[in-house]
Amino acid sequence: MRDHVYALALAGTGESILFTMTLLSISKNLWFLAKDEDNV
Repeated sequence: MRDHVYALALAGTGESILFTMTLLSISKNLWFLAKDEDNV
C-alpha cells in the first residue's frame, strides 16, 4: 500500500516538473520571438 502511494506521489511530481519545463520552454521561445521582432 505504501509503495502505491509513493508511486503516485512520484508520478505527480514528475508531471509537475514536466509541466514546469514546458512552461519555461514556451516562455523562453516567446522571449526569443519578441527579441527577434525588436531586431527587425
